[in-house]
Amino acid sequence: MSSLGWHEPNVYYYGALGGAWLMAGDPQQALVAFDSAGDDSWFEMGAIMALHDLRRSQEFDTRFSQFRSDAENSEFVAHIYAWVGDSDKTFEWIDKIPKADRQRFIATIDADIFAEIMSDDRWLAMQDKYGLTDDVADEAIDFTYTLPAGAASN
Repeated sequence: MSSLGWHEPNVYYYGALGGAWLMAGDPQQALVAFDSAGDDSWFEMGAIMALHDLRRSQEFDTRFSQFRSDAENSEFVAHIYAWVGDSDKTFEWIDKIPKADRQRFIATIDADIFAEIMSDDRWLAMQDKYGLTDDVADEAIDFTYTLPAGAASN
């Protein structure tokens, strides 16, 4: 992996690169980037998701088991379960996310990470629970407007 000559790679570079590779469907490149990023829960989450996509089951199981044992990783554990398509475990771990971390979690709620479970009926219920659904107006919205004097209408 190389970067621009004027900018030395740092953990954020590797983290962003890993995320891009993962979303682009290249888990091998993603794993290299995440493992280069260092020891951080976010990067470990990405590496675990890449291991899943690479079908490296034993490494996935070992690293994910260790990761789940850290009580501070509830949010990221939910992300991993969503990535692998395990709805039951995803919703179980979403409920374990400490209140203080919920805002950060909510900011990622529409991310591609959750694509595998968005069709689950519990998805909308979870969004309602955390106030994430948009209220739709029951009445028509009037889009009538008036152009300022002298403005041409085509």
